[in-house]
Order: sequence, then structure tokens, then C-alpha cells
Amino acid sequence: MNVDDMVVMMSLLDADGDGRVTKAEFGVYYKRLKACSDEFFEAMWSQIDTNSDGELTLNELCKYYSIDCGLCAKKLSTQKEMDDDKILEALQLQSLLNEARQKQEQQQRVHAERLRKLAIMVAEEEEDDEEDVSSPMTIKVTSPQQPTITMEEIIRDSKRRGDLAVHHYEGC
Repeated sequence: MNVDDMVVMMSLLDADGDGRVTKAEFGVYYKRLKACSDEFFEAMWSQIDTNSDGELTLNELCKYYSIDCGLCAKKLSTQKEMDDDKILEALQLQSLLNEARQKQEQQQRVHAERLRKLAIMVAEEEEDDEEDVSSPMTIKVTSPQQPTITMEEIIRDSKRRGDLAVHHYEGC
């Protein structure tokens, strides 16, 4: 998070401009940005709300996110002077950023699923290769008289003709 993100967040959450954000307001905003459990949010809230008053100040948020509070306050005051068109533009930009992040996350999920399927295919192919090694080798011959010959048949015919010594292929 940077100063501009903090300004947008405070503009969205601090509608009355008093510089305070309630736990409920922050929870809705944060959980929309990041999918997290209630337990995670509670732990994070206790880290941010250092004075435990149930509200967040700009100082607490800036401290938690390591942002220059003075710069952030200056940008917030400048933004309060913005007209409605500029505010709408800022909100649209924030919306586009959120959509881009969601699209990127979706692409990462699709990529992970493709990698998982590829790993399954490789594992299946390795199993098929192991099965092929144990079965007789097949040689394709284009001759119409004898279209498919197995290695076992070639060895058997060679032994009958006396072309091969029997001890050369005892394992076949």
C-alpha cells in the first residue's frame, strides 16, 4: 500500500471527514480487497488499533502500513478540495485496479489448473511407457503381405531359419 492507496481508502471509509474509521467500516473494505478469515481480520485489527478504542485514525493506519502520515494528511486535505468529477475518476480508477487484480488472480488459478493437468498427463504417459517396455515390440511394415510384425515373431522366425543363435534372445 502506498500514500495514494491510503488516501483512496480513507476517502471511501471516512465519509464524514473526521479522520476516524470504525471496525465495521474497515472490515467491509478490507475483506472486499483481500479474502481473509474473521480470525485473521481480528488479529490484524488488534495490531492496527493500537489504542484499542475501536476506531482507526489516520495515524494508526499510516503507522501500520509504514506510510508517511504527514504526506498522507496533506494529500487527503487536497482531495477534500476535489470536485465530484475528480472523485468519480479516482473511484473508477480504484475499481479498475481491483478488476485487474481479480483478473490476474483468475489467470493464476487457470495457469495452476493447466499445470496440474499437465502433470497428470506426464504421469499417465510415464505409466504407458512402462507398460510398452514390458509388452512385445511392434514394428510397422508397409508391405501389404504382412502389415504388422512383432519382435517376438521376428525372433521366432530367425531361430527357425537358423539365422540367430537361441541363447542370444533367451529372455524374449
